[in-house]
Amino acid sequence: LAIDLDPAASIVAGEPAHEIYRRHHALVGHVLGRDAVKDLDGSSTEVPLGRGEVEWVELLPLLAEGEYRGWLTVTRAQGADRAGDALRAIRYLSRVVFD
Repeated sequence: LAIDLDPAASIVAGEPAHEIYRRHHALVGHVLGRDAVKDLDGSSTEVPLGRGEVEWVELLPLLAEGEYRGWLTVTRAQGADRAGDALRAIRYLSRVVFD
């Protein structure tokens, strides 16, 4: 059994994904590549990865530091151009990790 870390869900929870990972890194088996913004009513709205409140520049180095070896899979459940958003998310994550 493992944790499926969804950084977009951490936005509505009010705790940054990198803090969740820091606390539970040994239990994380998968990271979902999603982003979100918190709405005024306390809910959240999914947005293209890199355009939301997830602090990817904090989370991705922690994954490397914690020797995370699982998958980081990109998904987009909302939006008019989900396939395009997913491709742009992969490019964004690659730039953050490899540049």
